[in-house]
Amino acid sequence: MKNKRVKKLPAHLRGITIAETVIAIAVISIVSVAVTTTALISANVENKTIVSLEAANSAENAIECFRFSDSEENFANTLKKTADYKKKSNGVYIMETDDYKVTIIVDYSDISAPSFEYNAVDKNGDTIQSFTYPYKIEAGGGSE
Repeated sequence: MKNKRVKKLPAHLRGITIAETVIAIAVISIVSVAVTTTALISANVENKTIVSLEAANSAENAIECFRFSDSEENFANTLKKTADYKKKSNGVYIMETDDYKVTIIVDYSDISAPSFEYNAVDKNGDTIQSFTYPYKIEAGGGSE
């Protein structure tokens, strides 16, 4: 039997080494982690923006109901048409979703200056929006 010599192939015909394979996998892993992290952060920010916009729309609807109501009963009837608010006690209304909770407190005890408080918090308890709306009925019947 003749001893055959193994002929060395030219560089362009050789395969890749284990070291090159490990480096390629490491680079792909790093890039994949970066892309995944960016996607998750983007989705989280988008969700927070959606919740904030929903809360802002809720606030706008509630304040409009308040501005054009002359009694708590009128306010409650109008508010029910805009969202699923539940009356918890005299003047306190609450709406809860999976992402946020809204509490509205209205006081019509002084009809010339009724008051309105709005508070929206996310599922972690962080405030999304909170404000008080002063409302004063002027002598001429107009409103500010």
